[in-house]
Amino acid sequence: MTFEIEKLELEKSYTFDVIAQDGKNNFAAKLALSPTILTLTIMGEKYGDRDFSSECRNPEHLICKSQNRTFILIGLRYVSFRTITIPDQNKDIRFFEYVFEVDHVIFSPTNLYENNSILSISIHSDAIEKWIGNTETQEEIIRSYHSKEPGFYSPPEFVQKLNDLGKICVEYNLSIHSSSSDFSSGINFPPTLSLRLDYSIHFNQLNKIYSNIYSLMAFFIGNDFSVELVRIGFESGQEGTFYYLSEKKSPKYDQSYALFPLGKNLRFDFESLPSLPLSTFNSYMSLPESQIGYFKKYLRYRRMENPEERFLGFFRILESLCLKKKNFLDEELLEDLITRVKPCLIKRFDDKKNVTSFLKGIPRLNSSKYNTEKCIQDFYSKIPSRIVENWKLKKSDIRAICKLRNDITHANDYYASEFEIEEKSKFIEILLVLALFEKIDVPLTLSSQVIHRIDGYDIVATTNNVA
Repeated sequence: MTFEIEKLELEKSYTFDVIAQDGKNNFAAKLALSPTILTLTIMGEKYGDRDFSSECRNPEHLICKSQNRTFILIGLRYVSFRTITIPDQNKDIRFFEYVFEVDHVIFSPTNLYENNSILSISIHSDAIEKWIGNTETQEEIIRSYHSKEPGFYSPPEFVQKLNDLGKICVEYNLSIHSSSSDFSSGINFPPTLSLRLDYSIHFNQLNKIYSNIYSLMAFFIGNDFSVELVRIGFESGQEGTFYYLSEKKSPKYDQSYALFPLGKNLRFDFESLPSLPLSTFNSYMSLPESQIGYFKKYLRYRRMENPEERFLGFFRILESLCLKKKNFLDEELLEDLITRVKPCLIKRFDDKKNVTSFLKGIPRLNSSKYNTEKCIQDFYSKIPSRIVENWKLKKSDIRAICKLRNDITHANDYYASEFEIEEKSKFIEILLVLALFEKIDVPLTLSSQVIHRIDGYDIVATTNNVA
């Protein structure tokens, strides 16, 4: 492999001859990167004290060097091992080869130290361009360039503060080119979605934060989207790129429009859609990791081919989001009664363990006045009537949908055509998307204005519904 590589582009494949650093010993290795699999093959000879450390058979990370270039490999999993004994005069030398699969790689074209922490992440993608649209900011950059204004620069499209984290923004990456031999001169300013951190993070935290941002953007876009490049900025001022298994997040098809586009500062607004509230970024990033997980799971279920699995997955998330608890009886009075009656029950049944277990379950039963059907129906009732009146499935159908879910889950006998399952799955997905928007403080009055843009909306919409 040639050594002029300065960045790792996610849609390309690479092979590098590297030196794997294992404590006091270094070994020759081959690093193979592709959108579908990342592997590291370590080769060497064992003699004397020279051996690949047993502590690194499943290392969390490993640093590899190629001249001055640095590869930080994260999430290694041992795959295979082979060895050959080579007779050599009065001693035997053992040649070994370890193969690991790798979750993701941080690459720097410079000599990067292990304790170098990260301060910024920038995502380059055509999908970001479509999500932003054609704005007045872009025209301002062009006008400023052509008028040769002093201090010419490219202003950001927006900057949004994130509590206790930093700020997220859409920036334009300005470059000026001129070549008389190519008869070309002008500017390029493709946008990137960038996270600027208030404090540096360890490289082991990079994948989680990147995955959180990607999941939110995929939610706004309405689909997985292709990412060409992920740049990272280090505390030292050096730059690098982030490489991962991009095939897992490849869209099934190219979507020409976003579910909820940014919709700000547009030059021409032909669709009259609401603008996305920028506060949603902070609302999302402030959620507990378990609730950010709802957005990640939604994407994972969308990728599933089996309609029953998608239906069950969407239902599980919606059930969690709509859950409401209400007590049948006063909670404090019931707890007091349980405390007083417990000795009598133990004496009567002579079974302290089972009586205790039984009484522990009563508060949980008491708080379950609202079942899943009731909770989903209550959420449905909050959706503007002008939206639900154009759906084929109504509030009254939620009972049958809940029954279908239970029948599939418990392997009961049931009959439903593939289209019926797809229809019910899409209905639940639409409710789920609206509930997820509400989770990040986008009111139903706004999200209901874009919900018709979800892929497959026509499955549940009547023919007179406006798409």
